[in-house]
Amino acid sequence: MIRFKKFLKEKWEATLKSPYGNHKPFDVHKNPSKREVQKLVKNSEFGTLRGIVHPNGNAYLWDAAHAIHDDVHTQMKMGDEVHKKHFINVRSDRYDSEYGSDNKDHPWVKKSLSDHRFFHS
Repeated sequence: MIRFKKFLKEKWEATLKSPYGNHKPFDVHKNPSKREVQKLVKNSEFGTLRGIVHPNGNAYLWDAAHAIHDDVHTQMKMGDEVHKKHFINVRSDRYDSEYGSDNKDHPWVKKSLSDHRFFHS
């Protein structure tokens, strides 16, 4: 049972309230695997996830329809070590960084987004 609880804690980090419309709650996922990322993208409202690749080695992803990066950064109190260069977007066919940093050396990116379906040149 303890292993299962640890698994849940690693995959789900928080439920936040969307700052938009009806303030619908949404989940932020911590360090999802490649398979989980694909499933999250497929089940997302617009086929897009937003994420933050934290300098501490963790990555946090959520359905892009519910919040922008700054909203999650603020609600999760991530602090000053996270900058816009740590913001990413993930779609079924690619992954990109918004502010000129590709984050390809981030440990989670190497592990979970390292195949051709996510990277583009």
